[in-house]
Parts: sequence; structure tokens; C-alpha cells
Amino acid sequence: MVSTTAFFTQAFVKVGLLPDGGSTFFLPRLVGLTRALEMMLTAEKIDAARAEAIGMVSVVPDDRLESEVSGLARPLAAAAPLALAATKRTVYENLSAELPQALDLEK
Repeated sequence: MVSTTAFFTQAFVKVGLLPDGGSTFFLPRLVGLTRALEMMLTAEKIDAARAEAIGMVSVVPDDRLESEVSGLARPLAAAAPLALAATKRTVYENLSAELPQALDLEK
């Protein structure tokens, strides 16, 4: 979740570097290979509205960001941490799995 004034960029190529911090892994899975490569190869600045349109984030008005984030964090903080961790791990692992493997992992 971000405010309407947020922006994102993958500016590594502007300084002759390879994207890092897991962006070559996470970004294609988040926005798709084509958009991820576009962002990484052009170093284009993506505003909050476009980031929301391509599925990167949820956008809320600046003055509501803190309350919206708190509203999202409360149920997460109250949930079972092992179940949350297992859910995240399984979802990420199943990105590259076939259905039978995914069902086995869920067991």
C-alpha cells in the first residue's frame, strides 16, 4: 500500500549496474516478465497510479495512508505467525510448481 505521491524505478542501468535486492526475482512475478523488463531496461519512473494499474501496489490518498496501513497490519499482527509464514512460503514455491506438486506442498 502506498500514497498517491509514491513512485518506483529500477534505475540500475543508468549507472551501469544489474538490478539487485531481489528485484530480478520478485518484479517479474509481480508485474509479469514484459513489464518487469521494461522497467529494468528503461529505468522509467512509475507513478503510484501506474503501479496500481499493473498490480504492484494498492494506492490510497496521502492523508489516509497511515490509517489504511494500520488497518491492514492489525489482522496480520493478530493472525497465527506460523500460518502466515507457511502461506507465504507455499505461494512463492508454487509459482513454479505444477498442480500435483502444489497440492502436495499444501498438505
